[in-house]
Amino acid sequence: MFSKETKIKAVFELIQGIPQSKIMRKYGIKGSATLYEWHRRLKQFGPESLAEKQYKTYYDYSFKIRVVLVRHKIKKA
Repeated sequence: MFSKETKIKAVFELIQGIPQSKIMRKYGIKGSATLYEWHRRLKQFGPESLAEKQYKTYYDYSFKIRVVLVRHKIKKA
């Protein structure tokens, strides 16, 4: 995972015209889409949008089954 500061530095380097491949190598970014996604989020939502997520949403099995059943009923109606 990359810190918010690292993401901001990488995006600013991209804005300054430094080649994408050089930035990716410097920070160890594997996919080019990652860098452009950071740029889009920074532009659209500001620096806080680049903060690391601390958790992953978890839904238990019974909830998932209920959602599937309800969606299936709605589709038949």
